[in-house]
Amino acid sequence: MISRPAIHFRKRRMTPDGKPAPCEFPPSSPVTPNIKAHNCCSTAYDSDKNDRCDVNLTEWNDSPTWSKLFFQPAGQHYFAYEYRLSGTGANAKFTAAAYADLDCDGTFSTFERYGYGDPTSKPGNCAMKGSSAFYKNLETE
Repeated sequence: MISRPAIHFRKRRMTPDGKPAPCEFPPSSPVTPNIKAHNCCSTAYDSDKNDRCDVNLTEWNDSPTWSKLFFQPAGQHYFAYEYRLSGTGANAKFTAAAYADLDCDGTFSTFERYGYGDPTSKPGNCAMKGSSAFYKNLETE
């Protein structure tokens, strides 16, 4: 989930008046699916009661964020995903996060990667940097 934001950020775009557009990441997206409200453990998100979320393609395809990132789970999954954005250009930052309640006890694990605009970025010449490792919290939950 870090390569697609990088591709989007570096893509050259123009403003309506033909000038280079500011460097930007895709817009933020809330947790998808919303497992904070209903986890995947034998709830409405889990029709066959195997403690994994069913894929709702509409939920992913209709999202401007996930469609720009070309991201959606390929099948049933344990994780829900979130993408948070702030700023543009050299001040742009994003966090790509994944959450899961792997043992169905109501406590969620968290995995995150970060990316940010390179200080040398300017419209028409966008570069970004990212964290080299995941932030992990309660990874076996």
